Amino acid sequence: MAEELSFVVGSSSPRSPAELWSALRTGAASGWPMLRECRRVERGAPVMFDIPQPDGSAVRCAGRIVGLEENRSLTIAQETPWVGRVKLVLHPEESGTRLSVLVTVEQAGVEWLADRGSSGALRSSGIAHIDVRIGLLVSLSGAAGLMGRSIVNGAALAIEDVNADGAFGRRTARLFVEDDRTSPERALSAYRRLVEEHACDVVIASISSAAMQTVRPYAVATGRLVLNTAMAERRTGPRRNFIDLGESPLEQLRRAIPETMTAAGASNWYLVGNDYVWPRTVSAVARRLITQHGGRISGTAFAPIGSSGFDRILDDIGAGDGDLILSSFIGEDAIRFERTFHAQGLRSSFRTLATNFDQAQLDHLGTGVAAGILVSNDHAGLIGLGSDLGIRYRRRFGLTSAPLTSLAVNAYNGIRLYAQAAAAARTLDPSMIGRRIRAGGVGTETARRRATGRFAAASLAEVTSHGIRPVA
Repeated sequence: MAEELSFVVGSSSPRSPAELWSALRTGAASGWPMLRECRRVERGAPVMFDIPQPDGSAVRCAGRIVGLEENRSLTIAQETPWVGRVKLVLHPEESGTRLSVLVTVEQAGVEWLADRGSSGALRSSGIAHIDVRIGLLVSLSGAAGLMGRSIVNGAALAIEDVNADGAFGRRTARLFVEDDRTSPERALSAYRRLVEEHACDVVIASISSAAMQTVRPYAVATGRLVLNTAMAERRTGPRRNFIDLGESPLEQLRRAIPETMTAAGASNWYLVGNDYVWPRTVSAVARRLITQHGGRISGTAFAPIGSSGFDRILDDIGAGDGDLILSSFIGEDAIRFERTFHAQGLRSSFRTLATNFDQAQLDHLGTGVAAGILVSNDHAGLIGLGSDLGIRYRRRFGLTSAPLTSLAVNAYNGIRLYAQAAAAARTLDPSMIGRRIRAGGVGTETARRRATGRFAAASLAEVTSHGIRPVA
């Protein structure tokens, strides 16, 4: 079994500890080893950093500040791709500052770094189990990894709740998590580890549509029950064990498009997003709705996942005659796009509607950069600290943990739905539970509507100085 490991990264700077600390407070992370982005120096503030590997590459990570001593040290609780601890210490010297970083990697991180199972050689568990095994297929690294820890937390809270409720009788539910690394190539092997190595009874999937394209045919063919809780295009064809519970582009846009046009008094749209199946489907649906409501398309642009710059797209937007932006960028790409959009002074001239924007992105941008963005997704603006789930989430994971997001709530609801359906069906047989879910008698109203093929509109909210708030 892999053990915890620790290592130290060191560097030096001609600047004093006070100068380095002062620069960090302004958002300048240069001079600090491993730090890639730190916009606020306070407990709970999100940070991005890179952990070096022996081959010279680096793992892109995210976390939150949980401890700080001014001019002396900064402690980060790592959230993705694994849970760990990073402590940066400043040592004053005559020539400036010697900086040391203590990185603690727990067992899950050691296994992630070893890339377990990447060759495709999988181990069957070979053991009959009496517990209920629930798999979570999620992005904890790559462009969408920023949202992953919140989703894992939401799923873990659901497991605790169903066990406390005795949902499976004398059986105990256990959660198994696999990271697809926002990669279609890795998604299938991650899914197979859940069903073949861990022998999961059901898989809750919260990954990109591009990754899901590789998983869906295999999942349908093998008969394991999959509940897809991420936003996705609605699919036709065999669905006996594959149930989409997340928002479709039509559910996100049918209300949001006309209301955005009315609120802005504008009708010319520029459509942007990452270059894969879901943003392209969002744009196709948007075109129909915009035309239907008397608007027009001024331009369309897509960028590969992981793009570092958007200058060409922003130049086109600035030079065009559009008034409204529909954005379907994901994760870190959404953060970089919106930050650059604001820095170029475009926020005051355009109204943005975002289909994949949540508290995770807002934490990194801040309301000063993101204020005015309209958000269309399930639970948008409805899951603040004052909600029942929000209160219990913060009580369980702490105020400095990854924030509760719409995707996390969807994963939570997906597990509760599965437990209710299994109890009603009195079996763990995937086909029986799938039939019970599709019959529409269990779960939230939104889940019942989507499981039975009916329309369930997403919520519409706006980023304000107080956070994401519902639009009346």
